[in-house]
Amino acid sequence: MDNLETNAMIIDTELGYGERDMLVLTLTLRGVPYPYGEKFGGYLLYNPGYGDPRHEMTGFFIYRLLKAVGVENWEDLKGKYIRVKLDPEKKRVFAIGHILGGIQDWFDFEEALKERDERIKCIEEK
Repeated sequence: MDNLETNAMIIDTELGYGERDMLVLTLTLRGVPYPYGEKFGGYLLYNPGYGDPRHEMTGFFIYRLLKAVGVENWEDLKGKYIRVKLDPEKKRVFAIGHILGGIQDWFDFEEALKERDERIKCIEEK
């Protein structure tokens, strides 16, 4: 089944470490059809107990998200209209992008994780 795209609005943002002391980023969205949920993210960005600074890519993830939405500051995310890609099999939002499309790349956490792993591999090979 093909992925679906629709418009949504970012109504809230969360970037914090919470009770587990691990940094997590989540966007709350309005306009995502049932049953896909209204959250994007929830991925672990940084675990201070992990210990290897090469795996710390928090800035990379935040930068890619801001570029995809088309804003320069985290505070500008709330109220922004965006495009979202929906995964019909997993019933979730898996990527976000600029409302006009084609302005910037889509931001997909799983693809960004693959890109991060490739960067780490290159560092380790040196």
